[in-house]
Amino acid sequence: MSEGSFILADAVLGFGEYDDKDELLHPEMNAAVSSYALTETQYFGFSIPEHDIHGLTYLWCHPNLGVVTGGAAVWQGYKGVQTSAELYDMRTFMSMDAIRDGIDDYSLDNSYSVKVIEPFKTLRTSYNDPARQNAFEVTYTAVAPPSMLPNRKHFEQIMRTEGQLTLRGKTYAIDGFNIRDRSWAEARQELAIASPPIAWLTGTFGEDLAFNCACHEDPAKDVIWRDLYPEATSAGALKGGWLYREGEMLRFVKVSAVIERDPVFFHPRRLEVELEDEKGETHHITGHVQASLSFSLWPNAVVPVGLTRWEYRGRTGYGDTQDAQWTDFTHGIFMKNKA
Repeated sequence: MSEGSFILADAVLGFGEYDDKDELLHPEMNAAVSSYALTETQYFGFSIPEHDIHGLTYLWCHPNLGVVTGGAAVWQGYKGVQTSAELYDMRTFMSMDAIRDGIDDYSLDNSYSVKVIEPFKTLRTSYNDPARQNAFEVTYTAVAPPSMLPNRKHFEQIMRTEGQLTLRGKTYAIDGFNIRDRSWAEARQELAIASPPIAWLTGTFGEDLAFNCACHEDPAKDVIWRDLYPEATSAGALKGGWLYREGEMLRFVKVSAVIERDPVFFHPRRLEVELEDEKGETHHITGHVQASLSFSLWPNAVVPVGLTRWEYRGRTGYGDTQDAQWTDFTHGIFMKNKA
């Protein structure tokens, strides 16, 4: 993530249009970005909460460099670093040849594969590593239309997940939800960003209810980084998000959040999030992270990714807590703890 990422932009109202071509690569829009850091991404995930299992799959294209990064990771419980996962196979420098015919039907060098069966309705991912007895096949079925940003460079979509996972020789059924996303036509330079950690939070409680939010914590509350970022404000905490409820999609306009992190790896453990939607209704959501793994696909940042159990108005849901932490934060908190 960088200054070119949606996750650092100001929150917006409204939703953009989309069509089936947005499941494909975006050469026309990408052509307007000359930077070597031009990015196009495709993210999916799945979870098996009853076994504390979480999975993430990713495609990160750099069209102007001709390089693809991507693959799969699946882990059970808390893992300190990415290579401690039961399944971790992310490769950084692969040729764009793998997606020369597009990203609606491809396989990377590590066997991670994606097929768009019907745009914005049904997709499938798969992976197979016989040597480590790891494999999965997951079918994604749309629960709701995508929530596109007004600039039409990023969307999220609530999906039902069904399939099978074999993890180090043990097989599990996959039956849950995931909020996938895609971005394109952004220059994501890998800078050391002067920002508090920004969390991308997703949760699905059923086919009628889900939320998405990108934010930093509220500096008016007791947050561990307050003295490291004195310029951070409560008003600037919200970077974007929406509530989907019974067929209606609303934007959030305000957030106040606090994240409790473990003292060693700074992984989020517990979250208190209060959100206000564009109609003025307040939503209080609490989260408990059941499984967590650090990712460092961007060398100047670490992103703990966690399977989170959410509680909201008597309902339980599951989703992601992805907490982007840049160098000033991790160094600063380490030094504070050392003192």
